[in-house]
Amino acid sequence: MNTISSPINKDYIKSYFYFPNGDVRSYRFKNEDSINIEIKTYFKTLYPWIKSTKEGLYCFNKNIQRQPICEFCGKDLEFDRFHFTYKVNCENKCHKKYKDKQNKLKAKLNKPDNSIKNKEDYFNYYKDEKRFKALKNKGRVYKEMREYLTTFDFPKNYTLLDKLYVLDNNLENNFPRCKYCGKIINGLPHWSLKNNGKIDRLNFCCAKHKELYEYKESIYNIIGTSNYFEFNDENILKVLWNSKDIEYQKITKYWLGLFPDIKKYLDNRFDDSKSIVETLTRMKYKIYIRPVCPVCGKSLIFLTSQNKKFFLKHCSYQCSAKDNKTKEKQYRSKFKNNSWTASKLEKLAISLLSDKYGFDNICKEYKDKRYPYRCDFYIKSLDLFIEIQGHWGHGPHPFDKDNSEDIALLEKWKEKTKVSKYYEKAIIGWTIRDVEKRNIAKQNNLRYLEIFYTYKDFSNKNFLLEKIEEYLKSINI
Repeated sequence: MNTISSPINKDYIKSYFYFPNGDVRSYRFKNEDSINIEIKTYFKTLYPWIKSTKEGLYCFNKNIQRQPICEFCGKDLEFDRFHFTYKVNCENKCHKKYKDKQNKLKAKLNKPDNSIKNKEDYFNYYKDEKRFKALKNKGRVYKEMREYLTTFDFPKNYTLLDKLYVLDNNLENNFPRCKYCGKIINGLPHWSLKNNGKIDRLNFCCAKHKELYEYKESIYNIIGTSNYFEFNDENILKVLWNSKDIEYQKITKYWLGLFPDIKKYLDNRFDDSKSIVETLTRMKYKIYIRPVCPVCGKSLIFLTSQNKKFFLKHCSYQCSAKDNKTKEKQYRSKFKNNSWTASKLEKLAISLLSDKYGFDNICKEYKDKRYPYRCDFYIKSLDLFIEIQGHWGHGPHPFDKDNSEDIALLEKWKEKTKVSKYYEKAIIGWTIRDVEKRNIAKQNNLRYLEIFYTYKDFSNKNFLLEKIEEYLKSINI
């Protein structure tokens, strides 16, 4: 059994039976013997009629000086521990009398005088607080009032209070609708408060729609209109572009769903735009014509809205490899890093030419205005362009369209293109590209030497130098 040393007072009893937040410490009442004996004695002294500590606490809180009695028979009322209060009646007979009394009071409140004949009189009569509480239950609404309400075509979701509000404010022909979604609003303000209650309940069906409506109004205040035909790039960018980049949280499906006019403007801004991000980027940097691939002319793929690298330079890797600018860049990188890939023939040629004419006097993959191709080797001191045709794709000798053997070989290669596409490249190289190089060299009067150097000639290491000497003698050098 618990004992205490501090004096019994109001503050101590509150701290003993209640938590700091005001909730009851229910565990105190699980076992009557565990409650402090001094508190029991204190309650028993003040309230001799109590039968439990819980009853004593109730009397202490309500400051009850004597036990309540039944108003019909005068007997003492029992304490209801479950509801933590005293019972209203002492037994069934008294309870019936109590119910009859309550019903008479409600009927008296609910039944108006015979002088009430029109709508205004009904409202004035029911504005009384007690009558209004009785009116909230449809089954107790006066018969004439129920019949009167059925004469109006109210929405199905209207409650009794909504109907009364509409009638009191003469809104029978213009039901309040939500400014955001357009639905008829139910749960209107207190019907007797007129326009002094919650005004927002007349404009919005819920707090979320009110917030969205105000947000849309703020956006349209920036744009200056809600008609998408009058929108312009400058105003749209004020909303969807911050100081650095696109506000991506505003181009989601949910956000654009709130602003269908803006979405429609963005969808119709460029016919060839693939995404909203691309559209906004082109609007920001005034790219009105979509860039195309410099090789094939197809539209380029949009990359990003940052760093001004908006589009890829080519539509595919194949076009990138064909572009002369790409080839030039590759050549410069290889020349700078000395990362050339060379065949055995080329390695042998570099070794022989370097020993004969000097390493600094030899240029590999040389390009000149006079000869706009990558020449295999160029000897600076002799101003000599050398092309080594060591691959079978260049043919056994220069192509001659009047030579029957060359025509026969060409037809043979064409048949093999059905099996391998590599023969297509060989045909283009032998019959077109190599012929163009020869013609350019002839037009510009270049010292140009083609050496058809096969693996059969590989054993004779001086074959290359002998060919160069023969050519130099033929031009008297």
